[in-house]
Amino acid sequence: MKKKIFFYLVFLLAIVTFFNGCDEFESIPINIPISLTIETQHTNSTSTSGTASYCFENSAAYQQYMDDINSLTYVEASWRTDTVVPSDLSGVVTLTLRNSSGGIILTYSFGQITPADYINNPLKLELTEAQIDLINLFLSNNDDLCMTAEVLVEEMPGGQEQYVIGIIDLLFEAETNLD
Repeated sequence: MKKKIFFYLVFLLAIVTFFNGCDEFESIPINIPISLTIETQHTNSTSTSGTASYCFENSAAYQQYMDDINSLTYVEASWRTDTVVPSDLSGVVTLTLRNSSGGIILTYSFGQITPADYINNPLKLELTEAQIDLINLFLSNNDDLCMTAEVLVEEMPGGQEQYVIGIIDLLFEAETNLD
């Protein structure tokens, strides 16, 4: 009798698990990485800047799922240096992201840094919740998903040729339909 009760309980548990534990997948998150290479102008001044533009439609992942995307959200961003002249150059570095109309999406100051420190060691951008909300607002309220990144390096020593080539790596997540 105990074996029959045990068998019925296991059978009942299996049925409950089968009917309640199998959810249908309706959507899937897709990562959309973007890398923007920004070369500042060669200068002997105390400041220099450079820009790079990007449209999501240039992303193969975005193009593949474009018609099925429900939403885009910001995941993370980092800065890495490709080239810096002179190698001991330091300055106050500021990143600004703008929409295609020139409106500011984000301004982020790295503070006083030595770009050479980030050649093989990316610097993760520690954004505030408000900054993340502004990026996500841009992503959700925009049919024109194009942006321009500007890097401004100030308070450099000057007097010699100096420039920075840096890369902003951005990661976004697209929530897509599986229909």
